[in-house]
Amino acid sequence: MIRFQPVHSMPQRRQCLEVYREAMDYFARCGLPYPSRSTVADDRTGVPAGVQGTKHYALICDDAQVVGVIAYVTGCPRPGVLTLQLLLIPTQLRGRGYGTAALATLAAQAASAGDRRIALTVVNATPSDLTFWRHRGFAIVTRDRVAQAAGTYHDVTTLRHTLAVPVTE
Repeated sequence: MIRFQPVHSMPQRRQCLEVYREAMDYFARCGLPYPSRSTVADDRTGVPAGVQGTKHYALICDDAQVVGVIAYVTGCPRPGVLTLQLLLIPTQLRGRGYGTAALATLAAQAASAGDRRIALTVVNATPSDLTFWRHRGFAIVTRDRVAQAAGTYHDVTTLRHTLAVPVTE
């Protein structure tokens, strides 16, 4: 059963860094530097400027095994919307359903908290990335080419998924 373990301690932060280093293809594709402790610190606490939501950063666990890292902000960019910032599964664990299970857990938690939509942005998405998200109910909202300070460009795809409203009796 998938659960999210909030990251607070230094040993947990080291576990996050291990996950990052076991998913180097993500960092290379996004044009990001080799992950370090500061990468974990930034991902754990960083929210976009002007955002009033609540940041969540956790290890994704299947029983006692760490199978990934997730970061999201609730109430971002407005109440009722959860913005997924990071869903990272180590390369050797992909294709086993951990990403799908983590999304299902996230969607259930979000819906029960009153959120109605999950939004996310994918940088330099591959066709298989987009297939993953589409098969899980996400629709492409925008696709843009964004210039970087170094003179390079990133393709940025924004997706969203409308959550089912939980039935209450």
